[in-house]
Amino acid sequence: MEPMGCPYCDSAKAKSRILTRYSYTECGLENVVLIGGVQEINCPECETKYTFIPNERQLLQVITLACLMKKDPLIGSELKYIRKSCGLTQEKAAKLLAIERRATVAEREASTEPFKARWDSWVRMTFLRAFRQYLDVEGQNHLAPEHIEMMTDFECRFAAEYDYTPKKASSPKRKLPRQADSSKVEFSASKASL
Repeated sequence: MEPMGCPYCDSAKAKSRILTRYSYTECGLENVVLIGGVQEINCPECETKYTFIPNERQLLQVITLACLMKKDPLIGSELKYIRKSCGLTQEKAAKLLAIERRATVAEREASTEPFKARWDSWVRMTFLRAFRQYLDVEGQNHLAPEHIEMMTDFECRFAAEYDYTPKKASSPKRKLPRQADSSKVEFSASKASL
């Protein structure tokens, strides 16, 4: 551990170390592990333990992109994470998804079961569009150009395979063009990338 100043009490006795693996449950998802780059700071004076994650805003958006592009069907906690990443309330999400009740969104977010293919595809297409609109607002986009390119490519391939209208989601006829394995998502914390 290297000595450094405590960010809370300014004590010079604080020590920091770089963690090789960090379970990033603070993001709201249980399966996100950061590889390298995460700094843990311990201060014996104020008894504070602090974790610093570089480029955290970008990392959170990369995690959103990974959820949208993952191979397996979404589950409730991922829906909630994506919805929040798009800056949407449950009520606004319900309107976007063309469902009548906000409570239905809450029920889906509480589910631990993988979504059925039709609902999963509809949610992904809807939230891909919502995420893109969110990123288009000045100051909201923290993704690198290669992330935007990856999202655009995925969005084009996804939309080409499914014909959606706001009122009806068609059933998928082929496998979804997903990229990431969802059993455990690992990221390099020093450089936010998939």
